[in-house]
Amino acid sequence: MVSESAIPSASAAGSDLFDRAMIGAEHSIMTSLIVHRNGKSKYLCATTKYACVGMDRAELGVSLVGGARHKNAAKRLLGLVRYQMDAGLSTDYKCYIGANGNGVLLAMKSAVPSALRSKCASEFDGFMRRVEKEDYEIEVDQICRTESQISRELQDMAEIAKLGLDEDCM
Repeated sequence: MVSESAIPSASAAGSDLFDRAMIGAEHSIMTSLIVHRNGKSKYLCATTKYACVGMDRAELGVSLVGGARHKNAAKRLLGLVRYQMDAGLSTDYKCYIGANGNGVLLAMKSAVPSALRSKCASEFDGFMRRVEKEDYEIEVDQICRTESQISRELQDMAEIAKLGLDEDCM
């Protein structure tokens, strides 16, 4: 007979699935940004599996995180502030921030710019360890916001979260 404690609960299984989905979405965003901003990208598609991701995966990643319905979804969404997003991706991101306003405002209470910067830098370093470095001309600051940039963005995100969706998001 199997004890009940040995059987994962439905909420634990759901949380594991959510975490895996969010990690995958965040990885898609970061790798897309790296490839998009890399000086040698025009040659990479033929030589490495990460190269052909394009910005569409970043957009998909933001929409997956932004559209998630989970108790930790707003925190994961707010955590994307660590990435240097271009105008189009940033617009989508801000729309999801507005749509998840109250949850984002709650998540703001535990947002630490230094931890967000550190997480992004660690992700970037992990990516760079797995690829041929000579194929990449890119620095961490091209992908990750600095602590001061994150602090300013968090202030902006708080305003967007308070206002909710605007007409550009509908």
